[in-house]
Formats: sequence, structure tokens, C-alpha cells
Amino acid sequence: MVDYSLDMEYFVLNAFKYAFKRDYGVNFNFRWGRGGDPARIADADYFRFRGDNSRIGRAKFAIGYAMEIFISDIINNLYDNLSEKEEDYLISFEEKVINAKTYEELSKIFKEFDENVIEKYYNISNGEFELKK
Repeated sequence: MVDYSLDMEYFVLNAFKYAFKRDYGVNFNFRWGRGGDPARIADADYFRFRGDNSRIGRAKFAIGYAMEIFISDIINNLYDNLSEKEEDYLISFEEKVINAKTYEELSKIFKEFDENVIEKYYNISNGEFELKK
């Protein structure tokens, strides 16, 4: 299994950073590193498989919440240009994350979201996300 724990940590941090900039016009500079987001859930240790899946709940919450920041952004801003199939696909990630039972499943969902949603709908430059219009 590929370890995406650090990628997931930065994903959560960047989601919060993006939301603050989008919603408040503030370029909020979180204390980068473990727990550097307002909820202190961006911590690679939460996303790292340690032999069992007993602590997957916090990882699912963090990834799901971060994904929802981007999903709602896409749907709210590109609604007129999204097909029903695209919207359903975006929303399907909510259920996928909720239903993940293992870190391996969560990692696959994360990778799919990154490749098929983030790369499709966002330009990223120097860690800054910009919705493609």
C-alpha cells in the first residue's frame, strides 16, 4: 500500500486555506505542520496505517471534510456547467469516504479524488488553488 499520509495532511491544510481565502478574502497562513488547521485534524499520523484500522474515523472525518470544501465549491460555482452525472460523481465521494473500512480504501478514494476532481477543476500554483472557470 502506498503511503499518502503526508499528501493527505497537506490536502486538509490546503482545503482550509482555500476556504478561508474564498470565503473571507483572507490569505490565512496556518502554522504548517501537524495540526496546523483550525480543527487540528491535519496530521499525517491520523492518515498512516499502523497495522490495524481501529483509528480510521478521524482520518475519514478529515479527508471527507476537506473533500466537501472542494465539492461544494465546484457545485456552487460551476452548477450551470455540470452535468447531473458529474454532480452525482462529486457527491459520491461523501459516501465512499463514509463507507471506507480500511486505510487502503481511504487512500484509493483520496487518490481518485486528487486525480479526477482536483486536477480537473483546479489550477494549483505554489500551493494555491484556483477554481477553473
